[in-house]
Amino acid sequence: MGKTLLVLIALNILATLHLHPQAHDAFKTELLSDGWIFREDGVDTTGRTATVPGTIHSDLLKHGLIPNPYVGLNEHDIKWIEDKNWVYETTFTVD
Repeated sequence: MGKTLLVLIALNILATLHLHPQAHDAFKTELLSDGWIFREDGVDTTGRTATVPGTIHSDLLKHGLIPNPYVGLNEHDIKWIEDKNWVYETTFTVD
């Protein structure tokens, strides 16, 4: 019974979209992986470009702010990263 109801609901939605093309506008999507910046909380005010999804380590490495953690003993030199608070921000429009 539950599967039949879900199929009927899905068919109703598809029929509505087909009969009312303007209804497609209600389902526009925006990628949220673009336009991100990161910064150290309370220190930086402008920020640098970030890759989302990603990690603070990969973003710091991309900007040349840390050495490659996979080379030698560099991992020990970047332990300070976990003691900081990092902010990731982006903006987007919702209709």
